[in-house]
Amino acid sequence: MKKILFLMMGGSGTRLGSALPKQFLPVGGSAIYQFILDLYARAVQDEIISIDRVVLINNREWRAHLEDGLSSFASELPFTLNIVDGGSTRSESIKNGVTFLSKELQEEAIVLIHDATHPYLDADATKKLCLLLESGKRAATLVTHVWDTVYLVKDERVSETLPRACIGVGASPEGFSFQFLKEMFLSDKVDINQFTSAGNYAETIGEPIGTIWSSILNLKITYPDDLAVFQQAHPYFSGKSSK
Repeated sequence: MKKILFLMMGGSGTRLGSALPKQFLPVGGSAIYQFILDLYARAVQDEIISIDRVVLINNREWRAHLEDGLSSFASELPFTLNIVDGGSTRSESIKNGVTFLSKELQEEAIVLIHDATHPYLDADATKKLCLLLESGKRAATLVTHVWDTVYLVKDERVSETLPRACIGVGASPEGFSFQFLKEMFLSDKVDINQFTSAGNYAETIGEPIGTIWSSILNLKITYPDDLAVFQQAHPYFSGKSSK
């Protein structure tokens, strides 16, 4: 079964306060999106996972910048690359990716959705995610553990201590059968913009979402402090230092 990666990189960098969108910022000699592509390429070359095609769903205003960055990089990758312009919301961006892929691919496939704000790859957990989807699951995601005590807060007071063993924080990638994504995002019967993610959409309509626990630290780059952490820790996420 073919496996397609949607790399979601439509951010503008507003909250980061950067002239460049975060996905294009250089860290350790590579733009963040190139860092992620390299992680997937190494996982494919090490035969941990297989990826047939990567669809980079990009902020259309930065398309020329992306094409320029890929010009000397894409030939080294073990998968086909395509660029698709994103929409004004995340859901519209996913829809654009699904629409593009539906014209290119007629067979069943697995689609992994990875945010460029999550600059890591747990290849072993992603392999398990793909196997779960190949077994017939239509939606699944990586999750990471919560290590601290978790409170439910109401009216500025702790109202309950939640069982953290049962709480998972969503991580990248999440995965879906391509047919299921088409059913969700190519339908005119639902306002897709009410959903914050494909997983949120699936959960809202009652689709059971499988989970695979990941051991990778779930870093998300949103604010300058997050970027500073990644600049110091990128050897960990690249697998080039002891974890």
